[in-house]
Amino acid sequence: MKFVFKYTIFILLAGVLFTACEREMATTSITEFYDAEQQNLKRKYEVLQKDTSQKHGIYQSFHENGQLKMTVAYVKNKKNGLGRIYDEAGKKIEEAQFKNNQLNGNRKIFDRENGALVIEETYMDNEFEGPYTSYFPNGQIKQEGQYINGAMNELWKYYYASGQLKEAVHFSNNVEDGPYQAWHENGQLKAEGRYENENREGVWKVYHSNGVLEEEATYKNDWEEGLIEVFDSTGTKIKAITYKNGRVQNLERF
Repeated sequence: MKFVFKYTIFILLAGVLFTACEREMATTSITEFYDAEQQNLKRKYEVLQKDTSQKHGIYQSFHENGQLKMTVAYVKNKKNGLGRIYDEAGKKIEEAQFKNNQLNGNRKIFDRENGALVIEETYMDNEFEGPYTSYFPNGQIKQEGQYINGAMNELWKYYYASGQLKEAVHFSNNVEDGPYQAWHENGQLKAEGRYENENREGVWKVYHSNGVLEEEATYKNDWEEGLIEVFDSTGTKIKAITYKNGRVQNLERF
């Protein structure tokens, strides 16, 4: 009997709490129009009855031609969940994930002409965090890399529209820092060297599209230093230049 009594009390309390919660979250619909005749809908959304300044529920806005412009969900006046933006023709141009009114998760940007994916990026609390990829109109990857703490870090790759790798660059806090390589569109190595805090350092080599060495140079704090030799596409030396602190000291032609 005691058990039944306690269970009944629990059910009653739960019902009271649920009802209170329902009242707390009760909403009313708001509609706004472009025209005085209220024929051309501008936006519609839900607000809390208890505080009509707080959006709560699905929010939609419209272009003047009637096409949907934006849709997103609000929870107590903060964007949460998937939001989408459309142009006047009805094409989706952006979609993004929100949490507590901030970008959190995946965001995609689409081409306004053909609707193709242009950029795919990741956020955490409104800051870049995680993988980033951009695309050519043909769908091939144009650029890909990683954001850490809102900055470009680690290896980033750049491509030709054909899909051939164009550059591979290491970054640290948005600046080039580490090994660098570049390729001709035919796949032959084009250049190789190393960056230190955005400056070229040490030996850098540049190659012709047939793979033959074109130039070999030494850099110090992004300035040419010492002997630089230049070759034509057959491997024949055509110039030798001596630098000091980035200034030409001697030039020989062959």
